[in-house]
Amino acid sequence: MSGLTIFSDTAPQQQPLWQSRDAQEIQRQLAQIGVRFERWQADRELGDNPQPQAVIAAYQHEIDRLVAEKGYQSWDVISMRPRPRTAPGAARKIPVRTYARRG
Repeated sequence: MSGLTIFSDTAPQQQPLWQSRDAQEIQRQLAQIGVRFERWQADRELGDNPQPQAVIAAYQHEIDRLVAEKGYQSWDVISMRPRPRTAPGAARKIPVRTYARRG
């Protein structure tokens, strides 16, 4: 699932200027600022906590397509998952990002 929320850079505490979980809407919104957004389907089941090498293998056909199209020299695997609450009454879960570079 993907989601995009856009806040004002001059008043970030106010309500979002725009938000959506619809991939096509997100793609259109990001295209306006020159950002490419794609959602890929893995060619195998990855489970709950796959190793970076397994993720790369599952998406290798898409990676190869982008390398051929754009000439990329390297790429990363980013894993995001909820962070356990560290204090009683924590208000929200914060994503944990891990990176693995290949290429």
